Amino acid sequence: MSRPIETITVVGRDAALWLSALGLQRAYGKVGVKVHAIELPSLLQPNDVLSTLPTTYGLHGLLGIAENNVFRFAKASYVLGQRFAGWSGSRPPFMHPYDSTGTNFGHVDFVHFWQKAQRAGMNVPFENFSIGAVAAAQGRIADLRESATPFSKAAQGFNLDAFSYGQLLKAYALKSGIAHSQGILEKVDVAEGAVMSVTLADGTRHEGDLFVDATGPQASLISQLDEAGPDSWDHLYPCNRMMVMAGAPVSPAPSYSHIQAFRGGWVGMFPLQDRTAIVAVYSDDELSDEDMTQSVPVLSSVPVSGDAVVSSLNTGLRRNAWVGNCVALGEAAVMLEPLDAVSLHPLHTGLSLLVDHFPAAADAMPQARLFNRKFAGHMENIRDFQLAHYRLNQRYDEPLWDRAREMETPERLAYKLSTFKATGQVPLHDDEAFEKENWTSIMIGHNHLLDQYHPLVDGVPDAELMQRFQAMLKFIAEEVSEMTSLSAHMELYAPQKPRSSF
Repeated sequence: MSRPIETITVVGRDAALWLSALGLQRAYGKVGVKVHAIELPSLLQPNDVLSTLPTTYGLHGLLGIAENNVFRFAKASYVLGQRFAGWSGSRPPFMHPYDSTGTNFGHVDFVHFWQKAQRAGMNVPFENFSIGAVAAAQGRIADLRESATPFSKAAQGFNLDAFSYGQLLKAYALKSGIAHSQGILEKVDVAEGAVMSVTLADGTRHEGDLFVDATGPQASLISQLDEAGPDSWDHLYPCNRMMVMAGAPVSPAPSYSHIQAFRGGWVGMFPLQDRTAIVAVYSDDELSDEDMTQSVPVLSSVPVSGDAVVSSLNTGLRRNAWVGNCVALGEAAVMLEPLDAVSLHPLHTGLSLLVDHFPAAADAMPQARLFNRKFAGHMENIRDFQLAHYRLNQRYDEPLWDRAREMETPERLAYKLSTFKATGQVPLHDDEAFEKENWTSIMIGHNHLLDQYHPLVDGVPDAELMQRFQAMLKFIAEEVSEMTSLSAHMELYAPQKPRSSF
């Protein structure tokens, strides 16, 4: 009879290590599986930031992490969406909210009615029909009244100080009973296509039935087993450099991240309680690191302090994220741009899939094949969402942006874009991180409009359509006016000194 998994050894650092260990402890610790976290030295820089989707909110609930503590300990700020500026030339910025937009009339999506009105001269942006977008623009948090819930799915993600968040997760993980070792990884012992043990610089040797590689881009464990290595996606993205800096905090606190395109790439401003984290993504074909350093204060419009931290930017997917008894999670499995608040989403996805497809036996893990297929599908769809911003840009006569439009477009992304333009529909798969309303929001925002609206739209008289639109806008204004401001929420939690334990 096969022996069940008795010990999971998680090797890594920072949030990836502690989220993985805590998630597995919560799921399988109750059935006797031991989780051992081996903590390697952090590679984080002082100003590193994690920008996350609303799914993080739900994950915290599953892991027993109190939102008040996230706000207090991780310098967190709520984010209701991302604001894109300069991606479409002289067109106004647009908000991608974590929310639906408008309401359908019968069986026809709202976007068809909006486009008819827009063609007839209505000058109201698509996003103005979203509670989430309007709330984000006004610096609110997503505390919807019951009257708004049939109309809106507004939710909030987080901007998190990367180091502080990792320390918060560590405290929760250790409190849960996880075994803990720390040191420098000296050796990974591999035999017969599996990890047998890891050895630290102090000579201690640690075994396990299942190993989780949470070491980040170094992929220290999985790289010993995955002979194929990761597939590069660098040929799909136009940028190859990243710079991280710190700017002054903005007051009143905005509840959105601002993504500003410029001739050489884009600059993201991610509000935190103590600062504005600034991330620049650019191409060294267009400007040097020194030029980028000088450009950031102008592009971000906030005073910048401290030194810039510059790194190369690579993207790609490890199609064999699970090999033998080793599963790579987070950046050990995939590298994406820091765009669209997906800093932690690959980690969340991989962890969820591992919990769902946990091996029943230590000596055979056929679940790996299904895990790898599902994980790859999820990551390709996130990649495509990021690429859509580049392919739909309308910055003309600028080499980087002209090239970004003309670069290879993955087949499924090309099909999404063409189908939406022809029909207003978004063909989705089972492994999507972003839903129809997200895709619709960015395509309309980038001026990728429908060729023609649905014929049933003409069945609604123009006067009635305008009345419905006016009623929606009035309802949204009333609901948003009752929502709590982010600044007021921060005053409740940010000034309080962290407790010694929780």
